[in-house]
Amino acid sequence: MTRCDLRVVLKHRLTRFAAVGAIGIVVQLAVLAILLAMKIEYLLATALAVEAAVIHNFIWHRHFTWSDRPQKGWSALLKRLFRFHVSNGVVSLFGNLVMMRLLVGWLAWPAVIANLVSISTCFVVNFLASELWVFSIRKAADETTLPPYQVDFLERSRMRTSVRCAKGT
Repeated sequence: MTRCDLRVVLKHRLTRFAAVGAIGIVVQLAVLAILLAMKIEYLLATALAVEAAVIHNFIWHRHFTWSDRPQKGWSALLKRLFRFHVSNGVVSLFGNLVMMRLLVGWLAWPAVIANLVSISTCFVVNFLASELWVFSIRKAADETTLPPYQVDFLERSRMRTSVRCAKGT
């Protein structure tokens, strides 16, 4: 893969990651708001809201962001889910809880605003962990053999990427 190909693929993947993450933010904030309205303590509510967003994001990243890296079977799916929880889940949960404690507990910010700040601080680390570990090319190759239609899709995708690079976009 050329440098241009890699740049285009990463830009495309980062855009998809951000889109899924944006929807995940809505999921997280909705769950947080509902739990806070139920008078659940803000740190427990934050942890549960983060878990809801992590599950949501994993499903969408698997089918949308990294759909070119499928896995085969339940074992591979559970391994990926575990890696996603260890990386994105732990980063999001720990990062959100620490930031919420700082911003809400010590600085008395509104919980929803503090949660938005917390989410944004975890974005880059989560993307890199997903790209390099959870959905890595090497792990995907170990977990599946691509069916013919997927190989054809990847070839057409590479051709479109090469054309975009040649045009300078």
